[in-house]
Formats: sequence, C-alpha cells, structure tokens
Amino acid sequence: MTSFTALNIIPDTDSDSEIDNTQELQIEEALKIYQKAIKAHSEGNWQEAEGAYEELFKSEIFEQAGNALDDTPITSTSSSIQSVLYLAFKNHAAFLLDRLNRKKPIDVHDNETRKSLEFGILWFAEALARDPGDASLWRNTAKLSRVFNSSRATRFCLESVIQLDEDSEDFSDLLTEIKSGLRPDELLASLQLRDVLARLEDEITFSAPFFQWLKKKKAKKSLELHLDPYPWLKESPPPRRHAEVVETALFNSSSDGDMHVLHVQSRTWSAIGKALLKRRHTVDERNTFHLSNYICLDLPPPSVDSLTSSPSTATPQEPTSDSLDIAKADDGDVQMAEAAPTIAEIQKDSTNRKRKSTSLGGTDEHARSRLSKRVRDRENANAAAAVPPPPPVRESVSQDDKLFETVEMCFGPLGISLGKSCALKIGHKGEDEGLTPKDRYLSDFKNILRHWDDDKGNVVLYGEGIQDPKEEATPGTALLSIEAVSSSNAYHPVLSGGEGLRKWLKAFDTESTHVKEICMEWLKALLMREWVDTQSGSTKVHNDILAAEGKSSWLRHSWPEPLTDVIVAMVNDCEELLWGHFKEWEVDYKNRLVKYGVDTFSQKDMATIEFAQSVFEIFLGDLAKGDKERAALDTEELQEKWDLLRDTCRRWSYLVGDLIHCRPRDDAGEIPEDVLTFRYLWANAVFTGLNTDASRDFVLNCFEDLKKALTDAQCTPIELPNSTVMPEISIVKAEREISKLKTMDFFTSIFRATTHMSDPIEVIANLEVVLDPQAVTDPDVGDLEEQQHLEEMARFLEGSSTQFKLYLWERLREAYEHEKVNFTPSVMSCRLKCIDLIVSEFNGPSYLDHSEDHRQFILLRAIRLLEATIPPTLKLALEDRETLSLNMNILINSLKSLFSLLRLLHTYSFYEDGVLNSEYASSNLHSYRLVVVKFREMLVKTWCLVYLIYREVIEPGPDSEAREFELPEEPRMLLGNLLRDVHDDLGVRHYCKLSGRDFLKLVQSEYLRINSRDFDEELSQCLHCRYQINVGADEWELYEHKTDPPETLDRKSALAILDFVLLMASKKKIQQLPRAEIRDSLDDVVRVIGLPKKHLKSLYNEGVLDQYLSGSINPRHLFDSLKGIGSISTVPVVGDQASAAAKGLYFLMGHIHLSLIRDRSIKGRGPVKGDDLEQALKYFKATLACNSENWEAWFRLAQTYGQEVDEDVSWSAEMMNNQKEELVKKERRCILSFIMALATSVRSTDDSEEANKKRASMYYEFAYRIYTSTRAPMNMETWHMNEFVRHFSGTRGQGMYKEVAHKEVTPQIALRFAVYLLTQALAHDPENWKYYYILGKCMGKLEQYTYKNDQNDDVQYYTADEVLEKYSNAAHWAPDKAGSELLFEPHHKLVSAACKYVLMESISPEAAYKYIVMSHYAKGTAVPTDRASFLSLTLNILSKMKSADKQKWHHRMTNRIASLLYKDPMTGEEADHAGVVAAAKELSTLFSQKASTLNIWRPENERPGRHFVFAYNYTKFYVSLLEKLQDRATLEAVAKRVRKNANGLWRWPEVWEFTLHRYISVLRSTGYVDADLSDNIFGRVGWDEFQAFSARLEAYCNPQPPATGGPAPPAPQHPMLDLFREVVELRRLNMGSGKTPEVDDLLVDTYAKLYRDLLPNILCIDQQQPGSESSTVTAVEAALSSFTGNANPMHLSNLMFSGADGGTTSGTATGGTVTPTNLTAAAAQLAAAHSKIDSDLPLRGKLTKVTKRDVMSKATNIFKAVPATTGKGGSAAKELKEQQEKQLQAAAAASSNGTAGRRGSGAVMASGRDRSPIGDTVVVQPLQAEQGEDSIMASPPPQGGEEGAEEGDDEGAGEDGDDEAEGDGSLMEVE
Repeated sequence: MTSFTALNIIPDTDSDSEIDNTQELQIEEALKIYQKAIKAHSEGNWQEAEGAYEELFKSEIFEQAGNALDDTPITSTSSSIQSVLYLAFKNHAAFLLDRLNRKKPIDVHDNETRKSLEFGILWFAEALARDPGDASLWRNTAKLSRVFNSSRATRFCLESVIQLDEDSEDFSDLLTEIKSGLRPDELLASLQLRDVLARLEDEITFSAPFFQWLKKKKAKKSLELHLDPYPWLKESPPPRRHAEVVETALFNSSSDGDMHVLHVQSRTWSAIGKALLKRRHTVDERNTFHLSNYICLDLPPPSVDSLTSSPSTATPQEPTSDSLDIAKADDGDVQMAEAAPTIAEIQKDSTNRKRKSTSLGGTDEHARSRLSKRVRDRENANAAAAVPPPPPVRESVSQDDKLFETVEMCFGPLGISLGKSCALKIGHKGEDEGLTPKDRYLSDFKNILRHWDDDKGNVVLYGEGIQDPKEEATPGTALLSIEAVSSSNAYHPVLSGGEGLRKWLKAFDTESTHVKEICMEWLKALLMREWVDTQSGSTKVHNDILAAEGKSSWLRHSWPEPLTDVIVAMVNDCEELLWGHFKEWEVDYKNRLVKYGVDTFSQKDMATIEFAQSVFEIFLGDLAKGDKERAALDTEELQEKWDLLRDTCRRWSYLVGDLIHCRPRDDAGEIPEDVLTFRYLWANAVFTGLNTDASRDFVLNCFEDLKKALTDAQCTPIELPNSTVMPEISIVKAEREISKLKTMDFFTSIFRATTHMSDPIEVIANLEVVLDPQAVTDPDVGDLEEQQHLEEMARFLEGSSTQFKLYLWERLREAYEHEKVNFTPSVMSCRLKCIDLIVSEFNGPSYLDHSEDHRQFILLRAIRLLEATIPPTLKLALEDRETLSLNMNILINSLKSLFSLLRLLHTYSFYEDGVLNSEYASSNLHSYRLVVVKFREMLVKTWCLVYLIYREVIEPGPDSEAREFELPEEPRMLLGNLLRDVHDDLGVRHYCKLSGRDFLKLVQSEYLRINSRDFDEELSQCLHCRYQINVGADEWELYEHKTDPPETLDRKSALAILDFVLLMASKKKIQQLPRAEIRDSLDDVVRVIGLPKKHLKSLYNEGVLDQYLSGSINPRHLFDSLKGIGSISTVPVVGDQASAAAKGLYFLMGHIHLSLIRDRSIKGRGPVKGDDLEQALKYFKATLACNSENWEAWFRLAQTYGQEVDEDVSWSAEMMNNQKEELVKKERRCILSFIMALATSVRSTDDSEEANKKRASMYYEFAYRIYTSTRAPMNMETWHMNEFVRHFSGTRGQGMYKEVAHKEVTPQIALRFAVYLLTQALAHDPENWKYYYILGKCMGKLEQYTYKNDQNDDVQYYTADEVLEKYSNAAHWAPDKAGSELLFEPHHKLVSAACKYVLMESISPEAAYKYIVMSHYAKGTAVPTDRASFLSLTLNILSKMKSADKQKWHHRMTNRIASLLYKDPMTGEEADHAGVVAAAKELSTLFSQKASTLNIWRPENERPGRHFVFAYNYTKFYVSLLEKLQDRATLEAVAKRVRKNANGLWRWPEVWEFTLHRYISVLRSTGYVDADLSDNIFGRVGWDEFQAFSARLEAYCNPQPPATGGPAPPAPQHPMLDLFREVVELRRLNMGSGKTPEVDDLLVDTYAKLYRDLLPNILCIDQQQPGSESSTVTAVEAALSSFTGNANPMHLSNLMFSGADGGTTSGTATGGTVTPTNLTAAAAQLAAAHSKIDSDLPLRGKLTKVTKRDVMSKATNIFKAVPATTGKGGSAAKELKEQQEKQLQAAAAASSNGTAGRRGSGAVMASGRDRSPIGDTVVVQPLQAEQGEDSIMASPPPQGGEEGAEEGDDEGAGEDGDDEAEGDGSLMEVE
C-alpha cells in the first residue's frame, strides 16, 4: 500500500536539502561578484571595484550576515558562507586603504581620510569576527588603531597575535616557547608590542622575563621592512593635553605663571574632591588671576570594566554626527578630534574578549579566559565535534519534598510550616501556589536574585545605607539623630566611585580652569538638580550628570561615607564661595525682575535655590555631629567649634529663607507648599531643636505645626538619604519627633546609663518596663502621671523604627551580659527578640506599603542584620542548653520568625539548583559570589538554631513549662528524623561542612545523646562527613557531601564516638573486621586516644604482668584456677585511656590483629608478619594493665602467645632445633595466660550464652595447648623447672642450698588436667568433634599410665573402650568435609587406635568393630572374627581413605600401611624381604622422585610442628628400608637432600647421623669393601713403593694426550671408580656434620680396594707394551673379565704359595691380551717390590711405612680427575639391581597367591604432583639426585585448605602418630 503525503506538508528532510541548495546558489553568485571585485581592485579600476563591492554587499548572503555568528551547528554550507564573508570584508578594507594610498600626501586629520580609515578598521573587525586566526589581519588593525592614538586597541590586537597557553598567567611562560621556535607573525607582533608598552610606560608588564629578553634584542634590517604593514600611513601626534599641558606643567612647575597639574589618585568623585581640597589650601588669594591658580586635572586611565560597548552590525553604516566622539577613557583623558565609531566597535569586541589582565599589571581570578579570542576560537573549533558534557544536575527535588514533609510533621502541631517547596522555586509551575500577600518578600527576593547588581551586594556585604544600631548614643539632642537615622527605611542606589565622572570631565575644559570654578562645578554635579533653559527655547538638559527626575544626587543616591566626608569638608571650605554665588544669583534675579517687570523664574533658578537648601542641610548635619561630639566630650575647643557651626547654620537659614522668598507666589500671595518648602521648614525646626536657646515646648510647637501643614497638604514622604538629621520628612516622622520630645528625659537617662554601663541593674529595670512589660511581674508604675508617661513611651516605641528598637534591645542584652548580672537566659531572650524584630520588618503588614526598591532594601538590610545576629545566638545556645529555658511563647514566636528566614534561604537554594541545572543563569559579579556564601552559611546556622529551639519546645527541662500540644511521635524520634532530613538536604548541596561544621557537630552530639539504633546510619553519615571515617560503609551507602578537607579527630571527639564505633564493630564477626572499612576508623580512634600513658601506676601494672608471665608453672596454681583462685596484684588506673580500655577498645584492636594472624595461619598463606603479633600483644597487655580481671583478654593473650609458638614451628624446624629455649618460654607464657584466664573466668559473673561459648573455646584451647606441650617436639620441656632454681634455708642443719621452686608438672598431671578441661568444654558444646578428638588422644596417652586405687592396686586411668568411644563420637560429629576438603583425622585415628588395641588384645575385634562402624569409611564391611580379619579390615579402610584423598595431602594412612607391612602385627617381628619391599614401595610414594626428599603436605588439622616430627620419623623409616634393600642409588639421593634440609627435619643431626651410617653400610656391602682393608693392603708397603705405584695408578686413571699430538685416550671404566667417586662425594657432603672418622675409614678402605684390584693389571699391561699405553684399557678390561676379586693377589702368602697349590693357570699373552700367567707374573713382581729390603739405605735406616694420612691424600688427588663412567651407582649397582628385581618378582608372585595377604595392600598406588607411577615389578625406583626442593613443604598447595574456621575451633586437632606399629622403637616410635 502506497503512503500518502499531503501537499501542504513539507518533510523536514526536503526543507533542509532545499535550504542547502539555495544557500549554495547564493554562495556561487556571491563568489562571482567577489572575483569581479578582486580583478578590478588588482587592475587599479577603483570605480569598478567599488561598484562590485557594493553589489556584493547587497547580495542575499550578506543580508543574513547578522546570523553568521550564531550558535547554529557547523555544516559545510555555513562554513562556506563564513569564508565568503571573511574574504569580502578583509579585501574591501584592503581596497579602501589601497585607494587611500594613491593620494599623496596623506593627512590623517583630513575628514575624508579619517572616514576611510574608520571604515577600514570596521571591515577588519568584521573579518576577524569570522576568522580570528588571521595574524596579519590583527597587525593591520593594530596599525590603524595607532593612527587614532588608541593604545588600548593597538595593544589588544598585538596581544591577540601572540599565543599564550590557557594555563599561562602572564608572559613568563612564553620565553621558553619563543626561544624554541617562533612564527614570523608572533615575532613581528612581539616587537611592535614592545614599542607600545614602552610608550605606555607599563613597567609591570615589562618586568616579565619575556619582555626583558626581548628588550635586549634588535630587529634585523630585513625584518624591519615588515614591521609596519602600512609605512605610508603616518601616525598622528599625541593629543595636546599630554604633549603640551602635562609635560610643560611637570617639567616647568617651578616657574612663575605656569599652570598646576593636579594629580588624582583614582577616578572617583571623592578622590577628585580630596585633590581639590588639597589644592585650595595653596591657592594664591592675593592674585586671583595668577596662572598658577589654574589647574589641569591628571586622572589615571579607566579600568577595563568601565568601558562601554555598542551593538555590532554585520555591515558598516554611515557614521553620524552623534557618533563622532571617542570615549576619553582609552588613553587616560586624551581628547581626540572627530573620532569615528570604529574605535568603539573594536572596544566593543575587546569588552567581550577581555585583554590579558597581565597587561594591566594584575590578575583577576574571576575574569574569563586570558587567551585571545583567536586562540580560544581555534580551541573551540577543535572541540566542536565533541559533545560537551551536560552540566551537573542536582538531584535534590525528592529530598526537598521529604524535608518539607518532615517539617510539616514536626512543626505542624505548633502551627509552623515551610509551606510547599514549589512556592519557593523560581519559574516553577506552582510558584504562586500557597503564597499570601504576607509572603511578598519571597517574590522580592526572587527578583533580587534574578537582577543582581553590586549595589545590592554592598548592602549585604558592607552595610551601605544602613546605620549601625550599635552606634554610641549620647544624651541631649543626639537622641533625635539616632532615631532619625534608624527610621530611614528608604532604599537608594549607592553612588559608585566613578559614575558620571567621564561625562562631567567632558562638560567643561579641565585643562585651564580656575580651581574655584572646578570646585563649584564639582559641588553642582553632586548637589544641584538638572534643569532645562526654557527661556532660550532650547531643550538641552543641563547638569544631568548625576541628577535625574528633578532630583539631585543628594536626593537620588546613597553616598559612600568617604564621599560624604569630602562633600562636608568641601562645603565648609567653599562656604564663602557658595555664599557669594547665591548672593550673586539673588541680586541677578532681582535685577531681572526689575528689568523685565515680569517673573522670569526658571528651572535653573529653582535648581539654584534647591542647591542652597542642600548646602544648608549639609551644614545642619555637621552641626548635629558637632553637638554629639560636644555632648560626649565637653571641651572649650569643641564648644567654640559648635558655636561657629551654629552661627553658620543660622546665617544659611536666613540666606535660604531669602532665596525661597524669591520664588513665585500663588494667587493668594503665598509661597507654594511643595517639597522645597517643607524641606526648608523641617530644617529650621531641626535647627531650632539643636539650638540650646530654644525651649523644648517651642520645638514641640514647631513640629506640631509641621505635622498640621503636611497633613493639610497631603504631602507624600520626602526622603533625604544622605542627611544625618532629617533623612525623611513626613507626617509619621513629625509624630515621631513629637513623641521623642515628650520622652526626651527618659531616654536621655537610659542612654546615659548604657553608655558606661556602671549600673546594669538600673538599665535592666528601666528598659524592661518599656521593652518587655510582661517580664516585669509587678511594675512600679507610680502615680497616674507616671503611668501616662510609660504609655507614651510604649506608643513611641511601637511606632519607632526597627533600628531604634534593636538598639534598645542590644543595650538590654549588654546589661544582662554584664559580669554583675550574667543571666544567660535573658541574654538569649534579648537575642531572639532581636531576630523577631528584624524578621517582622519584611514579614509584617507595613512591608507591603513600600515601593519595590524600598522593599528590596529592607530585605537586604534584614539579611545583613540577621547574618550578624544569628551566629552569636547559635553560639550561646550551643554552649549552654539552659539559655533556652524560656517562656514557651517566646520560643514558638522565635521559631516562626526563623521559619520565615528559612523560606527565604531555601528560595536561594532552589535558585542555585536551577543555575546548576542550566534552567537560568546567575550573576557573574564578584559581590554575588561573596553574598551567596553568606546565604549558605545562614541556612546552615538557622537550621541549627531552629533545631535547638525545637528540642527545647518538645523536650522541656525540669523547670520549663509543660507543652500544651500533642506530638505525632516520641520526641527523640521527631528530633532524629528532623536532623536526618535536614542533613540530607544540606549535604546534597554540599552545605553541611559550612559554618565551621557547626551543623555536623550538632548532628553528632544529638545522635549520640538520642542513642537510638534507628539513627545509626545517620550518625555514620555524619562521621563520614565530618572526619571522613567510614564506620558503617559496609552496612549502608554513605554519600559524598564534599566536606574536604576533613576535620581532624581530636581526643574529646574520639572518646565521644568511641561507644558508637565499638557498637558498629560488634556487628561484624571478628574475622571480617581486619578487611572492613571500619578498621581504618578504629585505627584513627586509637591513634588519637593513644595507649595508656607511662605513668607510675601503668608502669607498675606492666611490670607485675611481665613478672607473672616470666615465672614457672606451679601445679598448685594450675588446679587453683579451676576454683577461680589466682590473680596478679595491680593498682587501679584512671584517665581517658583507662576509660577506653574499659570499653574494650584495646581488646578489640588486639583481637583484630590476632584474627589476622589466625586467619593467615589457617589458610596457609605463609608466615605471619611479626608486626601483627607485636601489635596484638601490645593491645592485650594494655587492656590487662588497666583491668587484670578481664578473662577474655587473658584468653586472647594466651592465644597470641600460642600463635607465636605455632608460627615459629610451622614453617621451619630451625627454632625447634637451634632455639628451643625461646620456644619453651613462649609456650610457658601461653600456658600461664591460660591459667589466669581460667581463674578470672570462673570469678566472672557473666553467664550469657555467648560467654559460655567463649569459655568452651577457652577450655578446649587450653587443653589443646597442654596436650601439645606434652608431645613432640616440645616433649614436656615447657613444664621443666631447670631454670627456676632458688636458694633455700635448711631447717635441719644443712644450711643454704639450691633447689627448684616447686615440683614439676608430670605428664600424667598435665594430661588429666587437659581431660577435665575438655570435659567442661563438652558440657557447653557437646557436638564439637574436635573436643572428642583431643579428649580421646589425651585419654589414649593416659592409658599407658596407672595409679594406685584404694586397695593399692595398679589401675589404668582409662580403658580402650573409653578411648574408642571418644574417637567414635568424634567421627560421628565430624563433618564429611572441612570447607571443600575431606576430613580424615577422626576416622584415621579411630581405625588406627582400634587396630592397635585389637592387636594388643586390649579389646576384642567384635567390640572394636562397633566403634569403627561409626566411620562412614567402614560402611558395608564385614564383622571381623579374629585379629587377622580385623587387620585386613583395617588395611581396607585405610586404603579407602587413601584413595579418597585425591590431592594427596594426608600422609598418615600411607605411613600406617607401610608400618603394618613392615612388621608382623601378630608377632611383632620384622617381615621377610618381600614385606620390606612392599613397605618400601608404599612409603616411597611420600618421597619426590625428582628431589628425593619428603613430599608431604601439612593437613589443615595437623598440629603445628608435628609436620617436622613426621618428616623425622618417615625419613628414618625409609632410610632403614633402603638399607635393607641395599638401594645404593636411592640412598645417595636421599642423603644429599637430608644433608641440605637442615630446617625441614626435627632433630636433623640425629637424622643425618642415622642416614649417614646406613648409607656407609650399604656402600661397603654393595662394593665389597671390608673394614680395615687398608691396614691389610698397606701394612707392609714402603713409602717409596707406595708413591711410585700410586703415581702409576693416578696416571692410569687420568690419561693424558700423547706427545705426538692427538686426542687423549678414553678414560678407563671400572665399577670401583664409580664406588670411589660416591665415597669421595659422601665425604664432601658430610663436611664434618656426621661421623667423620667413619667416612674417612670408608674412603681409605675404598682406595685400598682400588689399589689392589687395578694396579696388577696396570703393571701387566706396562710389561707387555712398555712403549705404548694405547691398549692399556682394553688389556685391563680383558684381564679383569677373567679375574675373580675374591682373592688378594698382592698378599705375600698368595704370591708365595699360588704355584704350589696349583692355583695358577699358565698361558701366554699375545696381541695385548693379558693372560693369567702374565697377571701372576706381574703380581709376583709387585709383591717382590713390596717385600724388598732397601739395601741401599744405611744400616741404621728403618722402613718408612705408609700412613692413613698418605692414603687420604692420594685418594683425594686421584678423585679430582676421575669422571663418572656409568650412571648412578655404576655397573655393579646395576647388576645388584637386576638381582633384586628378580627377587621382588618372586615375592610379588608369592603375595598374589595369598601367602602374604596382609601385605597385599602394599600394591596400592598413589600418584602425586611430582611423582611417577611405580611398576608392579619394581618396588623402589632409583631416585635421581637432581637439584630440587631443599626442604620439606610445610603447607598445603595453593588450591587447598579450608577458608576459615569458627572462632576457638580453628587451631585444629593434631595428628599424633601414636598409632605406629610396635617394633623397633628407635626407628618407628613417633610419639
């Protein structure tokens, strides 16, 4: 179905494409015209080019030029339009200048020339707006600006060429960039800028390193040609003022007749006035017309912000006559003739693109970017493709609504509300909803925010226009001044420093003006209104610089105080000049009246009279000021000054009266009663009141007449904002003056009393009656006249201004604060009343009667006053809650006033939200940024004060009034909810940190006081905001309120929040705390509070504690602890640290470090850091130093010591082998700590379930530690008393003697004590398998001991049934898995113990099976009937467990099977060879095939240190098996690893001695090396013969290359060489560690065998081939192949009787073959040589025998060159191995036939990570002696292990090895 499109609907896509097509056509048409203009321009056809440009500017794209710079998206079409506009504007300006260049000469002052130059600047500006990156265009514009002497525009253009980085503050960073590389345009611009700055004398900018470097440079001639883009265009000379007037006056000021240059410090009215006053004092009055009395004003240049801007147009318009004036602010006060508007246009751009502030010698942190517009536009263009990030949206709408709802709930019963939040928002849909006329102040405040200016900011920031109510009052008529000023409520704009100043400077010639004339013009500008000269017919307004709407600045503006002082001084100084001026006008007016006969009174005349009236009012204010000074300090000098001022005022009163009588009259002949008339009458009334000659009644009559006249004329209020004595003229003010006059005496006495506050009680009595009559219970009103007087004062105060009331309340507050009174509740009452008064000013009905400007002034003034009143009020309320113990009505009224303020402040917060959400823009003025900070601070302070008052209302104190309203909830819940929502609302706006964090402090203290778990989250948030500590971050989501930097936590605050922090920590398990965020908070608290100080008491307690832990274990103390007896003598400790210790801080920190240690130990993550152990001990000891009765601290201290011992024995055997004494001390401290923990726990009264659970854990761990101390590796050394010997005094005459302090604890006592503890633990936790497991082990060890019963018979402690019952219970309650791994310990122990007892016949197989069946590994097995079947059952169950251990962590089953295979359980005898082979095969699975070292892991529940004991037993067991099997190769590898594994075996020296002895035995037996063989061989051998034959033997073993060259012969091969090498390596491996003589004997005997076996063959070969040694090896091998090594051919008996016995076989040797005959002959020759008597020696000589040392030397040397000829063990070892394999095959066959069924389990295989399978026919594989692991691995592999265990149960029950088979105890006994 086709879609239908209406004809009158144009799709957007079509519209866009058509627009693009249309614009492309327009661009194409414009380009054609542009090419035509360029061509005519280049050919010099000026007329044609001008016409082409005119046609171009009339094209359609130029009609849209106004939109060319908008923010529409950048497209290819819009970019093309911008390019066309840029080229057109640029080249048209160039055309105008080229056409101007053809005129010779060129006069820049010519109107036509200047007009062309003006258009050129304007066209350049338009082009730069399209492409600000054209550097040459900026330089061209700078040149034209210099023609007009506009240094500011020139400087701006040149600085725009120089590219500064965005972060660069000035030109200091430009030097590096310039030196590294500089573009030509930048270099030219820099040189030109240097000249401009030099002309401006800008020393600050010149101080930059860049200009200092540039100042020394000189441009090359080739470069100078390009400095000036238009060299034909000469610059105009500087204006006359600077060139002639200033220079002449400065350098010739001392000559007569020269004008004076008056330097002005700043461009302000007050600065000019001060300069004029200073100059007037030096005027030559004798010669009025002297030239030195004429001055020239020298003002500094205006700031950048003072420049005005004019709108920009896309195409230049024809300049008009009104636009030919250039602003004087460009170069100071330079006057430029007929300047064009082009400069103003450039200045307009410069205001939008601020010139770098460094050019002005300063920085403005609030200014915009300092980069030139060209650089900024380039950066913006680069970022045009990127989407700007959205402004931060403040998500506080829902929170605001929640806060308003909570406020409604809390304050609703009081009739107080914030209203609806939408009513406080600007531009919101429901903005006016719920607003009443009484809420008009909210609308006014919104308008203030939207239309902010500095005048408004000055009211709030500096109090401009506000009279301080705290101003000191003086008696007398000064009361009029105070009340008058205070009652002036009108708002008038503040006259800024230089407003209208430029216009005033232009109004007259300041270059040659008399100083009096300038003073008069200055006063006219400020005191005279504007006027129009209607008589001359002109409509030009005169004197409109500051005056407007018929009012002078005296009436329109509020003057700053410095300006007011200058004006008063100027009026007094020019009093005669002014008097003469007005008298001259009076004469002139009367002359005109006489001359013309008609009234010629004009606006100028009216303005003159008002000018005189203003002067009179200024004198009147000066007189009132003098009266105040005179009353305060009555001196003769002040009196004379006041008299002079009074006379001046009287004179001016007459003068102004005369001038007013000159005014035209009405029909009745009366002067009109207008503003001027009433001003004059009021001024005279005030003057009369100030005159001491007038009576009070006369003054009263004057004001009554004024009141009547104002009433009859229905005169509106007349405001004089700058008058101190008459700021307002109105009926109300007249009534106020009348009331003041009537109450003058009363208030005079009050002010006199409050001035010095000598008697505060009198002040309180007087002011309370007037200000707060209700506070006076029985006012002493006196008679009727006195009562009427009080009523009159009450009426006066009722109509008084807020300022005046505030002043009185402040005086009353100061009286209450006086040290004689110091009653803080009344002080608070006064402060709250002040807040009520201030708020009522904008919240009352009279607020609506004023104009909007006046209302805004009232509002801003109220904010200013509240900003000063609330902080001290809040401070007082925070310091003492009793200050708020006030009347309930006072508190509720204060809440209402504060809520009005809160609505105002929340309006600003909503406005700020809108600004951040880009709903509307805020002001960029600096005053606004300062004021909003005050708004935020006030919001926070006000909420704090509201909360404190509200708390007092709903939670009144004992002496306060009871509340008369009902609350919806419990008070503390209301307070908590209110704090929560206020914090959330302030926090989301990041306000909560303001006001010195007063709000956060309040929230913290209140939540701690409320102490409700419902607000724990809020308290956590508060602590996070205040200190950045995360107490509840793991439980709740804490928000970032941006309160950085955090407040430093002090000790007081840490102690305050300690309970809460500990409470939050208690919600987590102790295993979670080390990794929880609250851990950091705890560290901070401990860091602040610190450990207990080292004072006498704490040091004493620590000494007592250390002394106890260094003692011995007394068996009496051990058993006394069960009764709760036992303690250490400490003294009480007090202080902050003691309080923290009592709350459990140090204990918790120690427990955290302990949990870290235990967790790391349980998971096998490597050794524990020593710091954690030290920290744990430190904290536990600190706890006990403060409270030694803390049984849990003793318990954890014992755990820490126990963990320290476990760490020392878990990862290395070094401590147990070399530092056993240190281990004993640590374990002794552990047991002593357990003893004290047990005693204190018995005394503890805490019987809660949690405490009993901890006690059960303590009982178990105590028993576990006792059991561990009795077994290897500790072996009861902890209980020994060898170190605790002391002196005793004998009572039987033996004198002094040494003996142990007390008896030792025997193993029976220790184990029985452990059994009792475990029984107590089971009473609390009967389902813990570990308790049963350790209990069974303790009972099993006691089973071997007996005791005497009552019949004196030996009785066993426990039977086999009792022991097996405990093991069966352990197997029953034990889980199948511990974490992710199977649990074997209780099942293995049950089976092993049962097998042991059955074989020992301590229990029948059937009875034992009843216990075994509790293990799930025994399920489905048959009931054994005899010991043999039970043994088979045991092996079967062990095989099942071994198969279930997939990761091969558990080694006990393998060892148990091997033990059962090695010895016959029935007889206890060693098995036959097949049994040994089977046992070795089973045990070999525990040894690594690569490293030949023990390859077992430490299971989780194995006791620390037992691992090395097992390694000790397994290694000895395996070595003994290898010895029996004569496995020399495996023994060699094992020996090497045992030698290097000194830290991996318990009792390593013993293991090494054992291994060394067995290895030597195997070497002798496999190598047939008899003992003392060396004595038999070398006993009768002479030293010389030994040297000769041993040298030949060494040469044979080390063949050398032949002398003729060629390779060396191959090394000889012989089994004895391999044996000899092993022996030498063994000697080197031993290195004196083992039995060195035994090793040396083996080495000597082995060499002797080598000497005996090889030397005869060597000699035989030498005889057959005396000249050749090439066939020596072959001959020796052939000879040895038929030689039997059993006989010793070298023995003399064999040599002598071999032939007789017929043992010699004759034969011949041919072809190098050694026959027996030859060998015998060689042996005979050797024997003859050995037995020959050295006949050459003298008769006295003796035969030199060969010593053992000689043989050792030869043996060592020969081995240095003997290579390994075969594999490990040599050929002889291989032959032996083959024989052993044959024997093993036969043994395996016998086992398979059932002859050795009990050993069948020996074939069970297990494969580990580093093991290779062992074949069925090879029991023991020869292990490779490769480099590998040097130590026994003492931890599980990374993937295994239980992640954690429950507290108290994570120590694990150890595997003891007490179930080894009976037999060779030295080898197999483990326990």
